[in-house]
Amino acid sequence: MLRWALLIFTSVEVLALDGDGSTKANVARFPQAELIDGCFYKNARYFSPFSQRTNATTIYECQKKCVSTSEIKCLYFGFWPSTGVCYLAPADAAFTAYLSEGAYTGPAVCPEIPTVCTEIPTAAYPAASPEMSKMAWPMHMTPPKLSCWPKDFIGKRYKSCPTMTVVEDTATGWPGKCLGLREVLVPYGETCQSWCEKQIACSVWQEVEQKNPKQTLCYQTFWSPGYNCYARILDNGTEDLSFKPVRAQRIMHGEVRVLKKLSFVHIDGLKNVFDENYFAKHDDGVQACRTICYSDLGCQWWTYSRARGCYVEDISYQALPVPLTTASFQVFAREAKEVLDGEYIQHQCKELGYAAISSTQEIPSYTPPTSATTTTITTTEVTEAEPTTHAAATTQGLFVRPSAPSPSAASELNKPGHAQSSEGVTHVTASVMGVGALVVKGIDLNLVPSSIRSDLSQRYAALIATNTGLSRADVLDVNNKDGQVTLEPWQTGAPIVRRLQTTEPGFKAVFKLSDKGEESFAAAQQALTSERFYMEVQAETSQMLKHTLAGGQTPKVEAVLRKAQPSDSQPANAPPQGTSHANAELWLFILGFILVALIIAVLIWLFMGASVKKVSFTKKAETKQGQFRKLGDEEEPEYGQVSKAKKKDAAQSPTRRQIEEAEMRAVQLASRLSEEVDEDDVPPRSSQGLVSGSIITPQPIMTPQPQADLGIGNYATPMPAQYSSGQYQTPSLTPGYPAMRILR
Repeated sequence: MLRWALLIFTSVEVLALDGDGSTKANVARFPQAELIDGCFYKNARYFSPFSQRTNATTIYECQKKCVSTSEIKCLYFGFWPSTGVCYLAPADAAFTAYLSEGAYTGPAVCPEIPTVCTEIPTAAYPAASPEMSKMAWPMHMTPPKLSCWPKDFIGKRYKSCPTMTVVEDTATGWPGKCLGLREVLVPYGETCQSWCEKQIACSVWQEVEQKNPKQTLCYQTFWSPGYNCYARILDNGTEDLSFKPVRAQRIMHGEVRVLKKLSFVHIDGLKNVFDENYFAKHDDGVQACRTICYSDLGCQWWTYSRARGCYVEDISYQALPVPLTTASFQVFAREAKEVLDGEYIQHQCKELGYAAISSTQEIPSYTPPTSATTTTITTTEVTEAEPTTHAAATTQGLFVRPSAPSPSAASELNKPGHAQSSEGVTHVTASVMGVGALVVKGIDLNLVPSSIRSDLSQRYAALIATNTGLSRADVLDVNNKDGQVTLEPWQTGAPIVRRLQTTEPGFKAVFKLSDKGEESFAAAQQALTSERFYMEVQAETSQMLKHTLAGGQTPKVEAVLRKAQPSDSQPANAPPQGTSHANAELWLFILGFILVALIIAVLIWLFMGASVKKVSFTKKAETKQGQFRKLGDEEEPEYGQVSKAKKKDAAQSPTRRQIEEAEMRAVQLASRLSEEVDEDDVPPRSSQGLVSGSIITPQPIMTPQPQADLGIGNYATPMPAQYSSGQYQTPSLTPGYPAMRILR
């Protein structure tokens, strides 16, 4: 029972890993794009920014339009049965399976033999990028691995090929000491050899005798060619000389078609299966290396280096990308100059014919819708919209048709997370992890028709969902409607895209992403700011706006994504929520504080203005020259408020220096007058102050006379009185004793 249980497990494992489309490196992936009738491909499309969009009901009608159109030189077409969209692509279109689920594509004229089994690439393959590598093929597509091998499209696995060739055998001298095999439990009635021939993943089998207990074990490869088959070199570098299989063979399934000859090139990712020391002649080493790659269906590339030995593609070790680029295909590497020979090959099974490589499934036709409904949900009723006169379709066939809410959906509106306004419109609160904006520069949104805007909104949502790994329901607009974004004219300095500035006309697509965790936000932020996403948006925008007034140019694209805030969960059309009591109390406290501060400031200003010190010019004032006193004792006005009359008087007031000069001139005048007095004419004084015999003349009293106009203002200076008959009486130079003075 244990033996049969292991047998069943092994058989199921082989079948599952053989064709389930897994992305593991040790399994040949089943092609995503399925070939139908040797001409059409399912889940694929030919993409070009210059494609022409039209409508068709069947794929054959779309193909006929490609042949008959005169607007472009149509070589490829694409058809979406779900929407009836038909795209006609020119010669620059490239084959891709990206964003093509449910689409069908093909050439304008179907070939007799599938092109994947007949085409040869140009010398430009591999190129610097995957797109350029595709353009190096006549059909602008790189044939996937085992694209020309018989397939079971129902079970999604590869079929076995009746053609089988033994290329190496221990019976003819082959050592057969391969490593990299695993033990296999052979089913009842089968041998190790027959079981390997029926498994396309097996290329080498060995029978090894076990001593304790004595039995013969079966070892086989699984999507691997094995390695060190000529000298069993272990991982530690030593050779196992004691190992010798009972029997071993290398088997090749089907045939091989050489696509490209190689030399002087180094390919990253190939596995070394034997070194350069075993074969004395390089030609023998080249032939052995070629045989190893031919026998393994997972191998498409092999090279032989005179310094390093044989290198082959081993998908159990590392699968090379398809299409290959110069990032792995290096002609200027140091190891490239030692490579003598190599090939790029394709495995085929001609015995089953080319019909076995394609499916015969029926391609569905397009059924136009009868009516459409609006997407506005209200609590009162749902209004029916008029049937559209044109086919409801979007770019690349991605379309979500709006429908009226079911009774169960209407009941969901009353659950938590749904807010209802006074107008009866229901606003859904969403759990948002990020809010972003996609800015498209160079296109005026006002020139885009409203019908195209709706399609463009849904298309942007599809691109965002695909690149972020989310579903379309996780992409929301500002009103929390899923499957679309909000298109708005560009506004410089908008809060969400403050760092994205432009003076060109443009618009922005604002969106929200449903909360899927911190890791999902980081991955989404990286995907939406990548050059790949920008190029896709540019191409889709150019295509959809091609026949509008805003078309005719390739726009510039930028994107930004930020983490969501609590307010972002509310839709933009929701009524503003009431302010909480805590916020109201805070604002009242702030306003009261500001009012008290203003009152205190006014009181301080009034107090300081009333206590200004008055300045009187009747008092002594300190100056640099000293002190002076101004005549007049009338009250002066406050400082800074002197009248015009006072200002004029102040301007005419003398300075101290002028006063001193005037006094000095008066003293000098008095001195000169005293020198002119004739001392001989003055009689001697008596004891009483009089001289005998002299004529006594009464001494006139000094009286103030009118001020001399010295130009020094209101300050008075004593002047001698006028005299008559040539006499002048001056005050005595001796204080207290006046004397008679006779003037000549």
